[in-house]
Amino acid sequence: MTENIHQFVNNKFGRDCLQQVRTYEKTARKIATWRNHLRFNLRCLHEEITPRSIKLKSNVSGHRANKILQHAERKLLNERVRQVNFTIDVLKDKQDHISGNLSATLPSDAFTRVEEFTRHAQLAQHQLVKDRHVEKFRKLKTSRADLDTNWRNSGSSVDDSNAEKWVKNLSDRQLSNQEVKVLAKGLNFAVVPERVPVAEFITVTESAIQQAQLNSSDHGDFEK
Repeated sequence: MTENIHQFVNNKFGRDCLQQVRTYEKTARKIATWRNHLRFNLRCLHEEITPRSIKLKSNVSGHRANKILQHAERKLLNERVRQVNFTIDVLKDKQDHISGNLSATLPSDAFTRVEEFTRHAQLAQHQLVKDRHVEKFRKLKTSRADLDTNWRNSGSSVDDSNAEKWVKNLSDRQLSNQEVKVLAKGLNFAVVPERVPVAEFITVTESAIQQAQLNSSDHGDFEK
């Protein structure tokens, strides 16, 4: 059992069988690697962190531009998860195919040795890639503020240099820094009211209903 598995297969069953065993081992290692990629990307999605490899940049600045980039980054991350799942499925099909060929070619005891060796190789690869991804995720999470990768909070603040580029004061009134920053957020930005104006909502809704009823009545009289 201490004999090298590759040497054992080569001596007993030939180079063609050895090639299948090596491919079987490589495929198992790849599955371990891609499964760790999947966990890493899913964790980035859950924690709302953008991996460096899909971080987007643009020479268009402003709050809306940042939101567009963040939305695109999240779409890319979802697409990466889909592609990783597809790759894992392809590799698993390949592994099952090779396993079937080996089980038909090798005696049961030899196939068991190959399976055990491959399983240990896959576990070793899994731990190696896992440690690397854990460290990479830790660094991403630590530098989240500097990398501006938090989708929820990104773009919520505007620095003075960007604000001056986007806001041109054509009036005689001097704007404060806070006013300039609010204006720099764009026309779609709205300040959240301290209290929800329920009474106004009800009034507007009732007026709309009455107007709709009047229009419906006029239409009916015309048809008569």
